[in-house]
Amino acid sequence: MTKAPITQQIDSILQKRQPTVAKITQSQQSVQSLLDSFAEMETLKEIFVKNQTDAGENSEIWKSLNFSYISKKLVTAQADLERLKERFNPKTLRIGVAGQARQGKSQLLQSLTGLTAQEIPTSSGGVHNRRTQFNLPS
Repeated sequence: MTKAPITQQIDSILQKRQPTVAKITQSQQSVQSLLDSFAEMETLKEIFVKNQTDAGENSEIWKSLNFSYISKKLVTAQADLERLKERFNPKTLRIGVAGQARQGKSQLLQSLTGLTAQEIPTSSGGVHNRRTQFNLPS
């Protein structure tokens, strides 16, 4: 297996995630729309409360509305969506393998990726912690 098909396989895996990225982007736009609406409602509430001439029941209800609390929650949701989007739209593909020493983890990665022992070396005994990252060409 040559590196060109491997790059194509990795690209194919990453492309399969794009519909999820599009849904996350759509959710981000919806949350932003809600944020804009709540900011506008907070402004209108302040104007309404300021212009109230009597201290009636409606005035107290309006004063009790807490749009900023909801807005803070939406900002948190927006940040969570951004992290999720980054996770589903990486520039690299991460594969993790764990197991006992000398049980074929490196060989498994070599067979999955088509890379050789030069890129993914096998250990000659003992415990080795290794992190190797391969980036797709730009």
